[in-house]
Amino acid sequence: MKNMKLFISIIFTFSILISQSMTLSHSGITPSSTLVVESGENITFIYGSGGSHPMTSDNDSPVYFPTVTVSSGNPTAVFSLTAVGTYTFHCATNPGNSSLHGTIIVEASEPDFTLGDVNDDGVINILDIVGIVNHIMGTATLPVEEAGDVNTDGIINILDIVQIVNIIMGSRVDSIDATATFKDNILYTTGSVGGIQFIGNLVSAVMGNDTVVSNNGITVIYNVDEGILSTESFVFDGHPINLIIASSIGENVEITNEFTLMNIYPNPFNPQTSINYELSVDSFVSLDIYNMNGQLVNQLVNKTVSAGMNSVVWNGINSAGMDVSAGVYLVKLNSNGNSISQMVSLLK
Repeated sequence: MKNMKLFISIIFTFSILISQSMTLSHSGITPSSTLVVESGENITFIYGSGGSHPMTSDNDSPVYFPTVTVSSGNPTAVFSLTAVGTYTFHCATNPGNSSLHGTIIVEASEPDFTLGDVNDDGVINILDIVGIVNHIMGTATLPVEEAGDVNTDGIINILDIVQIVNIIMGSRVDSIDATATFKDNILYTTGSVGGIQFIGNLVSAVMGNDTVVSNNGITVIYNVDEGILSTESFVFDGHPINLIIASSIGENVEITNEFTLMNIYPNPFNPQTSINYELSVDSFVSLDIYNMNGQLVNQLVNKTVSAGMNSVVWNGINSAGMDVSAGVYLVKLNSNGNSISQMVSLLK
């Protein structure tokens, strides 16, 4: 029995040592008016003396502090704060007593997992890559999903797979600047590309030891042997959706925008003509009509447009909705600081 009491005493003492607590009394806050805790960590307010102590947020508190009260009838209050930041508060019963003004600093909690170790077996290897691939395909869930977001961008995709390849290879992957261009349903890459991900139909074969996994319409291509894709061009039967290109170090590679203004038909026209244009990537586009004096007649497009073939009709009116006179007009397509122009003739 004596040993049991000693054991309980030790446990109680240990609990006090690790406790994040403040004692609130008429004379002030002890042991300190400032606590530093992790997000979600338990905090205990302990009643000491005086009247009720409703500790409430200061008007200028950087983060709002919810009112927590202790009193002789409710001597302890255990709570936690999750939002990272600084909370300042005071006793609403006696706001003029500066010794009853306190601060709690909430810091981000340390993750209890290792980035990349999605199966939580203590080792980062090919099994983790397979797990992430299955997760992307929607065929399996990750035991530790947070560990799959290796680059911490909030999305699990090919960028994370490539970064895990780098971890496995000890960052021995070449990192020559990667580029990507999409034109005529072909993706061309140069430099050190570590992988790609897309929704669509690839009709060409991959090279070397590149691994291709497809399911539920989603495809990922990566290389765990060299960390760099052997394939440099990919032919599709149309424009792929959600195309992501990862460099060999797991960074997103922007696709160079290639755009084409197709033949305008009919030309000459009356009363309307179709203007077709093709974009290699989603882009902000303006398509303008000018007269031969260089004056803007109408703006047909001024927005972000999806990649692929697009079309707009001009019915020979200006921006005020009035018919324009017969003559030759300039059609100008602008995107990312570049432009293409064609002439079109309106007949009356």
